[in-house]
Amino acid sequence: NMIQYFYPYRHLMKNDWNKQLENFILPFYYAKNALDYQFACTKLVVSIQDAHADIWLGAKKIDSFKGDYYTPFRVSFIENQLVVTGYYDDSSTLFIKNKIFVGNVIESMNGLTVDSLVKTYLPLTSGANLKGQLFNLAKSKGYLMRGRTPDLQIVLKRFNERKTVSVTRQQSPYDSDWDLFTGNRIINGNIGYIYAAHLNPKDLNILKNAIRMPRV
Repeated sequence: NMIQYFYPYRHLMKNDWNKQLENFILPFYYAKNALDYQFACTKLVVSIQDAHADIWLGAKKIDSFKGDYYTPFRVSFIENQLVVTGYYDDSSTLFIKNKIFVGNVIESMNGLTVDSLVKTYLPLTSGANLKGQLFNLAKSKGYLMRGRTPDLQIVLKRFNERKTVSVTRQQSPYDSDWDLFTGNRIINGNIGYIYAAHLNPKDLNILKNAIRMPRV
């Protein structure tokens, strides 16, 4: 009813919302436990295709399924490949910088290819489009880079050479995925970019001077 009567973007959905009840009767009916039920709820919410629609509170079984161990480096999907893009700002990440380098392409983790992992977890990951889903999937708290054990075997590719690297995941979460979205920056030297959600009030005067247009 929330979607049927109050959601303003129902006409933009890829799937016909009027058929979703029929589609989800069996997943809910055959849910054997709380985890299956929460997966069914998540898939229903993800089908809305809205980046702001997800289950954040109450999905404790899914949280346990993901695990309490986090990979100490950043990744992003670039040209359909999972690429190492940086490290989290933490002393525990120093050991990994000599093993995994920015630009490395991750092909598999613990014997499972990245393609198969994406196919498995994409229906459980919210996003307005595929790009948004892949972004959320690659976050530190997403399904790909989080696990229930500290040990992680990664097959990397760099300059057409492959190698297997053992990584020890950390038990403290990395909450800085959104640090990449700074409050402001200058693009190409002449475009002022402002992201209000991360804008620091004390930087306003600096920002004003940085983007002030010269008088003609």
